[in-house]
Amino acid sequence: MTSDLIEVRELGKSFPGADGVVPVLRGISLSVRSGEVLAVVGPSGSGKSTLLYCMSGLEPATTGVEPSRNSAATTWGSSSRTTTSSRR
Repeated sequence: MTSDLIEVRELGKSFPGADGVVPVLRGISLSVRSGEVLAVVGPSGSGKSTLLYCMSGLEPATTGVEPSRNSAATTWGSSSRTTTSSRR
């Protein structure tokens, strides 16, 4: 049985613009399971990086449920940073 490494529900992100609030992401829901490979594709300016920033916690989402991560994902991220920084 595989478990979700990360899950987001109804994620939305808006930015202030000259004419008011500009919605960039609306109602994004997805989960990534252990062992899955995910590709995010779309034209320039469609919100791919914003989605990844919100999923990683680097950018706060405007709406939706905060990304949930299981302990395996947190552990993997921590050891990955340690491994990467020790190679420098």
